[in-house]
Formats: sequence, C-alpha cells, structure tokens
Amino acid sequence: MTKKTEIKINLEILYFIFFTILITFICTFIIEHFGEFKFSVNWKKHPDYGLWASKVEEIKFHTPFANILETDGKGYTARDIEDDPIYKGKFFKNYLIRLPFYLKAVLVDIIYPIFLTMIIMGIYFFRRKFKNQLSHS
Repeated sequence: MTKKTEIKINLEILYFIFFTILITFICTFIIEHFGEFKFSVNWKKHPDYGLWASKVEEIKFHTPFANILETDGKGYTARDIEDDPIYKGKFFKNYLIRLPFYLKAVLVDIIYPIFLTMIIMGIYFFRRKFKNQLSHS
C-alpha cells in the first residue's frame, strides 16, 4: 500500500508572495516615470500649420536603470511634444502617449523587480524560519 502525503498550503505565504511581486512591479513602474524622452524631429515648415506639423522621426526613452527604448516616430508631430521648464527635458503632452513607453520600460528593466522580490521574500522566509529559534534561546 502506498502512503498518501498531504501538502498544506499556507494562504498567508501565497498572499505575501503575490503582494510582494505586485508592489515591486508598481514601484518599478513609478520609477520609470523619471526616465527621459529624446526626440528626433524633421523640422520642416508646413504651409498651413508651420513648424508644429513637423514629424517626429525617432523616439528614444532612456530609463532610470540605463536602458534605452527606441522606436520610430509613430506618426506624432512636434505639437505632441512639450518642453518641461523644471526638468529641462521634453516629453509627450498626453499621458496616454507616454504610458506604453513606461510599461515597456518595466518589461525591459524586469530584472530589478525580480531581484527586489527575491530579496524581500528571502528576508521574510529567513525571519519566519528562525523566528521561533531566536525567541526560545
């Protein structure tokens, strides 16, 4: 006869793992907002709209973790770009245009939330394992 083994899953640990992964990805997403956009614009004066109709030829997003996302202009014009007087940089006026760049940057920089998750979970499991041993000594 074979002996059945029973596996017990602690929901507290599953919730902790889920929320740790979620929080580290949210933190990375927030940090990506400090990245920098660089644009290559073909400045040609349009007869009706002036320089604002000039097409963006290339978009580069430099992440805070030193990675670069490059793409073509995607049909954007100089009208979609705004100068930021505080940070002395350029960015898209509309947040919905910037959002895909931030999401892709999280995927490019995925190693950082993974490492942070592993460190937090390692500390948690270490404390959980040795909590009883340290308190009884």
